[in-house]
Amino acid sequence: MAYVNLLEFFPFTFLMHFIRTTIVFNVAHQILEDKYNSFVTFLSLTVTGMAFSYIFLPIANEKNEFIILAGYYLLLFAVLFFVTNATFFARAISIIFGLITYMLSALVSSIALSMFGINIANSFSYEIPTMIYFANLLFIFSFSFIFVIIVKMIKSKSKNGFKHKIKYTLFLIFPFTHIFSALQLMNVYRVTRQSYERVAFFKNSKTDYFMIGLSFICLLIDFSIIFFIDSFEKIEQKNIENEKALLKSALDYEQIQMFNEEKREFIKIKHDLTNIITTAQGFIEIGKPDKALEIFKNTNKSLAGISEFSICSNDTVNTIFYIKQKEALKSDIEFRAKVDETYPILINDYDLARLLGNVIDNAINASKQLKYDKKIELFMSISSGGLDITVKNRFDKKAEKPKKSNINHGNGILIVKEISSLYKGTYNATKNDDIWITKISIPNVKKQ
Repeated sequence: MAYVNLLEFFPFTFLMHFIRTTIVFNVAHQILEDKYNSFVTFLSLTVTGMAFSYIFLPIANEKNEFIILAGYYLLLFAVLFFVTNATFFARAISIIFGLITYMLSALVSSIALSMFGINIANSFSYEIPTMIYFANLLFIFSFSFIFVIIVKMIKSKSKNGFKHKIKYTLFLIFPFTHIFSALQLMNVYRVTRQSYERVAFFKNSKTDYFMIGLSFICLLIDFSIIFFIDSFEKIEQKNIENEKALLKSALDYEQIQMFNEEKREFIKIKHDLTNIITTAQGFIEIGKPDKALEIFKNTNKSLAGISEFSICSNDTVNTIFYIKQKEALKSDIEFRAKVDETYPILINDYDLARLLGNVIDNAINASKQLKYDKKIELFMSISSGGLDITVKNRFDKKAEKPKKSNINHGNGILIVKEISSLYKGTYNATKNDDIWITKISIPNVKKQ
């Protein structure tokens, strides 16, 4: 069985230090924001770390190893100032946590080795069997992902953003499972070492190469998955940005349509106003003021129709109501909305449009199933404290399916809940006979 001497930098010591630097990058990447991109951050840390290790490896010994280790992490800490956007404290935390991750992973690996009766002792004085070297390396790298998972889960709770969605955290569980491959390597080594005469299967050096190759593949997979997840996150983030842009364009278009309709109505009434006033004046002169009053009442209705859905100062709210009112009319649904506004809306337009759009869509979809009395009532209160939205609509009780707790309906319900949760608000849906009542309450605050 071959041995490796960690005092020789290439290739095995290089790989060990490469893994150590990758662990630092993996942890820091979850905490900090890249100034350029993840590849530049990784390359900067790796080149710096490898150069430092190559220079100081020849003089490393038991007396100065902790000083060299401290210098190594301080140098990486300095590199983070050039490749990340973060505070001094955040950078310090990422480096400290990277160090803790590596040290604890190495400690747990040593415990696992001792359970198999293996003691790698001091790497400055002893050579290590190649199989144990790879087993130890694989265990350390795989086990480090548990700390990365912890960081990512903390970020998903503390920061409302796409990057730390829990679904991408789950992908990191796969590299962690490779500790079982490392344990298997340790067990194979223990069995072969304890056998005085190695059986034919283990005598074949190709077996050693196979086990070592397997561990190397696991290391490569674990390394690759870091960048795969990063790539997937960026692609989905880009899709969300495109969705926001499309939604904004759609809202802008509908606003233009709404304003054009109001403008046409205003021009029409303006042209008619002279004739209306002249006619009313004529009725008054001939002693028929009731006729004049009727004309003015009809004129007042027309003027009110100009701004039928400009019911508050927020263009996004007005546009959503305008769009949904047109959709409702196509299905013979009466949609009435009322807004009590005492403070500007601080919630960003994208979230506001998705929230209102989906909650109204749910009501429209339920109303479409009815044969008569299709009505939707929406009341919205806007204050400095928050937004309170109440939507009432009838639904077909006969068509209702008794599934679990059936107080949720409409394909957009998950989006409504997601946005409510994003702003630390509440969502509640109840039934009162054949009336469905949806209530949403969220703080009126800005989100980055």
